[in-house]
This record gives sequence, C-alpha cells and structure tokens, in this order.
Amino acid sequence: DEVIHQLQQLSKQFREVVLTGIHTGRYQDQGYNLTDLMKRLMKEVEGLQRLRISSIEITEITDEMIAFMHEEPRIARHFHIPVQASTNEILEKMNRPYTVEEFISRLQYIREQLPNISISTDIIVGFPGETSEDVEETIDVIRKVKYDNAFTFIYSKRTGTPAAAMENQVPEPEKTKRSNVLLEMEAKDSAAFREYYLGKTTELLFEEKKEISGQEYWIGHTKEYVKVALLDDGQDYANYLVKGIITQTFNKEMLLMEQSDI
Repeated sequence: DEVIHQLQQLSKQFREVVLTGIHTGRYQDQGYNLTDLMKRLMKEVEGLQRLRISSIEITEITDEMIAFMHEEPRIARHFHIPVQASTNEILEKMNRPYTVEEFISRLQYIREQLPNISISTDIIVGFPGETSEDVEETIDVIRKVKYDNAFTFIYSKRTGTPAAAMENQVPEPEKTKRSNVLLEMEAKDSAAFREYYLGKTTELLFEEKKEISGQEYWIGHTKEYVKVALLDDGQDYANYLVKGIITQTFNKEMLLMEQSDI
C-alpha cells in the first residue's frame, strides 16, 4: 500500500518510475509478490506511463512476470541481470544459486517470450581462484549470450569477507589485463546493439538537457534503456515521452534522434 501511495504521488510529476531494492525480485508483502505489485500499480496509479525494474537476479524472473510484461506495454523492455561469473567453479565460490547452463537456458527463454527485450549484466573479473582458462570460458559465454550491455568490475579484496581469505588471489596487474579484454568485447557488443536501432521509430523519455561539443541536447532513454540525444530546438522536452526516428550514432554511448513528436 505504501509503494502504491508513493507512486500515486510521484506519477503527478514523473512519467517513469523504477522499482528497486535489495533482491527486488524476492519482494513479498501481504501475500503479494513483485508481479502482483506491478499489476496493481498499472491499475491503480493514474498517469504512470513507464515502469522499469532495476537489477534483478535470473532466479527471480518468474514466468508470471514475463507473461505480464508481454501483455503490458508500459513495462520497460529491459532487464539488468548480474551474472557475475561465467564458469561454474567461480559461481560456486561466489555462492551464486545457478550454473552457467541454467543462466543461459533461462535467458534464452526470456528472449523467446519477449523478443524485443534488452539484457544487460555485470561481470566480475579476478575473483580468487580465477584462471586464464576461466577467462577464456567467460569470453565464449559472452559471445554465445550476446549481452546488449555488459559492465565489467575488477574484484576488490575486502577485509572480513569470505573471498578475502580464499587462496589463489589474482595479482592486480593480471586483473587489469583480463578486465581490458572483456571491456573491449563489451564495447563492440554495445555498439552493435545501438546500431540495431538505426532507422527505427522509437519512444524516448527525455530526462535532462546537456551541452555536448558546444550544442545543447536533450538526453533520454528508450524502453530498452538505449541512450538517445535530440538536438535542442527550443521546446521543453523534460519528462515528456517523445516519438521519433533514430538517425545515426552520436558518440560512444548514445544515438541521435532528428525527428520527433510529443
């Protein structure tokens, strides 16, 4: 009830709201799970035009949630699903509750049911015990999965954590080397993901106006969490949903829209 009340107030000012938390997908209250909450929000929050889910575990994306997203166009078509590692040995050390095979299988099912979904992930390199063979296996999995966006983080030893006491800590220079290899792959995959939208009509929610190379642009995101810019033409696009055609790549992180209609 508190979430619904908050969104009823927020929707008077904002077009998009993000549901976020620790293990968001495990939400339970008064017999409601996360999908139940999403359904109530869509019915009871007037003015809510886009609902986005933040980071969620692969094991928490239920068939019920997928089916509801298929029916409800106001749910953003994007999942950020942190895989963290792509070998079963490292996943087990991390206490992750799935295998690589299970992760890939579930991801394939999600994409089959929601063909226009975009998937981003987090990957940690240099976890204790990680070998060069593990890195090669990770690269193979990334090529197979083809994440739309992936974010690599270098494992950082934290005193008092179980991982800090593990044997076979990876030297810092080797962590950096491995990270750079994955970052290069991710940059290519992200560029290919953005180029897919060239020439397509899409809907943007513009969030801010920013100066780039001496010109003012409105910056926003699509339902698939693609970052897009529109050259400022004097109109106030803040917090508006705008339809337009993606015409070209703009820089390393966004696309450019040249035609629009509020």
